[in-house]
Amino acid sequence: MHTHLEHEEPVLFPALAVHMTDEAWAEFSRAVIASAPPVGLHLNIGFFEQVGTPAELEVVMAYLPEAALAHVPAMSEQARATLAGLQTTEAGGTVTA
Repeated sequence: MHTHLEHEEPVLFPALAVHMTDEAWAEFSRAVIASAPPVGLHLNIGFFEQVGTPAELEVVMAYLPEAALAHVPAMSEQARATLAGLQTTEAGGTVTA
């Protein structure tokens, strides 16, 4: 996953910003939010934080429901902890389930 994010999103976000209208982005964003699985939602935030600029994160999260926006800081912290644990496990050469 991290390789995908490092190679695709830095190209994808700027291209979308140039070629998508605000209305098209809003429709896309709502569809992504509606179809996102509720389990591990914090990881979506964490992955985007790893590869996106603050401005890109603002665009990505612009159409989150108000109730979800209030939880973004907590989800961000949870994602950092989860990803740090996974990176520690990866560095040790063993991945456990």
